Parts: sequence; structure tokens; C-alpha cells
Amino acid sequence: MVIQFTEKEYRLAREGARDASKSSSLIEHDDLVGEAYLWLASHPKKVVEWRELGRKGENMLRISCKRSALKAVARERKRISGAEFSDMCFYSTQMIRELMPTIFNVEDWTTSAAMSNEPRGQSAPAEGNNRLAMIVDVRAAYHDQATHVQEFLQRMYDNPVPNVEDLIAVEEGVSTKTIQRRDERYLGFMVQYLGGDNPWEKVD
Repeated sequence: MVIQFTEKEYRLAREGARDASKSSSLIEHDDLVGEAYLWLASHPKKVVEWRELGRKGENMLRISCKRSALKAVARERKRISGAEFSDMCFYSTQMIRELMPTIFNVEDWTTSAAMSNEPRGQSAPAEGNNRLAMIVDVRAAYHDQATHVQEFLQRMYDNPVPNVEDLIAVEEGVSTKTIQRRDERYLGFMVQYLGGDNPWEKVD
């Protein structure tokens, strides 16, 4: 199937490559753009289907191009390190959210769950992963963030209270949804620090 891609579709592909480039400097940005364009050329049927979905379809296209670029980064990381893909851990905002309270509580690091020697994987943090290694990863990502990001996340996750988003919203005079969006955005910064989204995860 041969189609003519629109300028917007090329732009979305470039945006996906740009997002992927934030997670690693192993591959030049232009090469990641090439990977994104290759994904476009290899999936014309999907592109046509997603045109009918409007903004949702555009988002799916951008994410797919980003993951294609991230796969190239993962392959290069594997080539350099000699690690297998199964050894690599990709973090989601939900995984980081579940681990955040623990990074402020060093005593919790020595629990049996934290000291598990089982391989790291993509299940929930408490389910058979090497939890201690994940905590160390997330703590490093937290300390790499800007001061205002660290301060916000500490308010959210250091000894959190029920409905903490509501309390912070009242203190700052904003809506709870604004606080929730800020939380998601700041956790997203940490995902990027830790290597970006899982490139093999399917787009819904």
C-alpha cells in the first residue's frame, strides 16, 4: 500500500523522535528521525486508519514513532553493554508513583521485598522484581530533577496523607486536576531520565 503522508504526519514523526532522543544520547537525533520516518513508511495502513480518529490518531502515530526510535536506542544500548533485552527495565509513571513513597523511607529499603534477588521485569514493583535496584533508580531520577519538581514530589509522596492532591490544591489556590496533571508531568520527567517508555509496549 502506497500513500502520501501529510506534513503533519511527518511533524508528528519528528516529535516522536525528539521525545525519544531525550532519554538517551546514544544515537544522533537525525538518525532517530530516520527511524520514525521508517516506521511511517512501514505502516501506511495504520496511518490511514488513524487519520479517521482525529487527535487520538495523531497521538497514536506520535507514540508509535517514538517507540520505534526507542527500540533503536535499546538495540544500541544492548550492542554497547552486551545486556539482553530481558535485563532492561522500562519504567512507567504508575511504577514510579508506586515506588515514590519508598525513596523517602530508607528503612523500607531493607525489607524482604526490597532485597529480592529475582530478575527485574515489567510487573508491579512488589511482584518479584529486584525492588531495591528499582528504588535506587527512582531515587537517582528524583535527585536529578529541578528543585521545584523535587519539592512538589516530596509534598506528594513523603509520608502522604489521604487526598493529598486536594490539600495541595487548596494551599496553592488551584484545582485538584491541576495538581494531578502536574504530578503526571513531573513523574514523566523521571520516566524520561530512566530511559523513556517501554518501546515494545503496544499502543492502545
